[in-house]
Amino acid sequence: KPFWIRAGQSPCWGIASMQRLPHPGDLEGAAGQWVEVRAPLSQPTALQGDWRVYPHLSSKDLWKTLMGPRASEFEAFLGERNIWVFECPICKQSGHGMRCDFGGHIRGMGHF
Repeated sequence: KPFWIRAGQSPCWGIASMQRLPHPGDLEGAAGQWVEVRAPLSQPTALQGDWRVYPHLSSKDLWKTLMGPRASEFEAFLGERNIWVFECPICKQSGHGMRCDFGGHIRGMGHF
């Protein structure tokens, strides 16, 4: 999924790109409006499809390659605000824990 921040939020450093995210005050749009700051990692292969039309959801290797770095970026964004990810709510529902950092967990065997 694209990496989004709301206009008016604080910026962070992107791990994958190592480029500073734009300052929310520099974003186009009204305060509180969602603005895309990272391009989508995959595009749907059909219109009005379900999860199967997204390539990163139908391939474990592509999931790990694309989503792992974005999960690490998200974790860094939260960490800069002293918010720590200790569990994955999706895996928790199925009785699995999180054995490493969030980016590593998203790339891991149990998450996909």
